[in-house]
Amino acid sequence: GGELPVPQQQPLDYHSTGVQIGGGRFGMRPLAQFGDVVIGGGLLSLLGDKGNLIDQAPIADVEVKRILITGGQVAWVRMPGRRYSVSGGTDALGRATVAGVGHEIRGTNALIKALNVLKGD
Repeated sequence: GGELPVPQQQPLDYHSTGVQIGGGRFGMRPLAQFGDVVIGGGLLSLLGDKGNLIDQAPIADVEVKRILITGGQVAWVRMPGRRYSVSGGTDALGRATVAGVGHEIRGTNALIKALNVLKGD
């Protein structure tokens, strides 16, 4: 397969580790128990337990929404033609350009805030 490069050479805008990532129609097929969500270079990347690339897309094409039945603890990450469930994680800020995203905001809230700020929403 044609794996896309993960943006690691430049500072990251957002990085969350220890993330559970699920795939399939209902997001229940486990893809990563301790994965990463990375935003950098205009791309959002989902990484598996060993740093393998699960998927990535330009942030302009990504939508993140809380799954309400989970109390907002789990989110859908929608990429063109694909959808993943994402939960947990310890958030670390790569650059100060994402104001307000840091240790005071965790998990789903931090990811949504970071994506909205970077997209200019």
